[in-house]
Amino acid sequence: MHVTERLKGESSKEYAMRVIRENIISLELEPGTSISANELASEIPVSRGPIREALSELSKIGIVEVYPQSGCKISMIDYTVVEEARFLRNTLECAIVKEACQVAEAVNILRLQENVNLQKFYMENHKTESKTVKFLLIGISVLFLFVMLVLPLVVVVTQALSKGWQCYVQAVTDEYTLKALKLTIGATAAAVVCNTIFGLCAAWAMTRFHFRGKKLLTTLIDVPVTVSPVIAGLIYILVFGKQSPLYSVLESAGIQIVFAVPGIVLATIFVTFPFVSREIIPVLESIGSDEEEAAALMGAKGWTIFTKVTFPHIKWAFLYGVVLCTARAMGEFGAVSVLSGHLRGKTNTLPLHVEILYNEFQYVPAFAVSSILVILAVILLIARNVLEHKGKGEKGDVR
Repeated sequence: MHVTERLKGESSKEYAMRVIRENIISLELEPGTSISANELASEIPVSRGPIREALSELSKIGIVEVYPQSGCKISMIDYTVVEEARFLRNTLECAIVKEACQVAEAVNILRLQENVNLQKFYMENHKTESKTVKFLLIGISVLFLFVMLVLPLVVVVTQALSKGWQCYVQAVTDEYTLKALKLTIGATAAAVVCNTIFGLCAAWAMTRFHFRGKKLLTTLIDVPVTVSPVIAGLIYILVFGKQSPLYSVLESAGIQIVFAVPGIVLATIFVTFPFVSREIIPVLESIGSDEEEAAALMGAKGWTIFTKVTFPHIKWAFLYGVVLCTARAMGEFGAVSVLSGHLRGKTNTLPLHVEILYNEFQYVPAFAVSSILVILAVILLIARNVLEHKGKGEKGDVR
């Protein structure tokens, strides 16, 4: 379904009517297709109330059929009317052309022929140019992906196995590699859990409530995207390091943040802050709150409303956000590098362990450990594509 932008001064009902009518005329919504206000509300950024009013108005002009308790259906095309309109148009065009030829002079006919030839010339050149541009853009895209993505991955795999399988297994089962992997998975799990809880709460608060500071909260959620991870690491050092007033309090309580695992977890949480909430917020805004209000009026409690009404709408966006958060957490380097202190076996994650091996000129072990990150990235990429496909498939089934 093609949804155009809302015009200035256009009411929600008028906007919904225009979008639905345009999609029916362009056959994006095919004749005989069943539609409902809920489905349209998931596509058009207005609530179901104006959409129901728009469908009612469109039924009056015969392009939508409304069935009580059953929904709506796009009216079938009356091909007799179409053929009559086509015959009338052809007849009028022939009469107009005949009349024009009778009153036109030879010079006018010649100019008309030149104009037609010129139009043909530009149309042919435009098609050729479009094909050239098309293949050029495809070629540039494929070349860029090969150089920037495929080639580095091939190098990682070939270098990791350059000294044989035994050397590869020895590198990935090394004591420090396993500890780095364990820390990476632990920090990633902690970040995903924290940001999932925060993402759900923040998305719910910003889409279901009106309060002062809402725009400020929206801006603060986007801060990790705009701030360099290295700067974030330095900020945490200033807040929790020895020069901070909090350091003596934390030390007396036996808590160490900087150059310790808690600092790694904090840095990972910071850089993955917006991913879950930013995937859920647009979905919650598009579905509106009508179903939740109806469930509340029928006596459903908050948790029941969330699990039975709201979550089925946002589950694919939620899982997609979790996958993105996990991928970002596993590959974090900048903020973690500043806070870790590079204590081998204690505060080194996999990316930091790769850096240390490479700086020590242990190239094969470095590439072998890198291949672990590559494998994890591929798994997450497959999971992301599966979730994206299932989400689109479910939308298609609803339609």
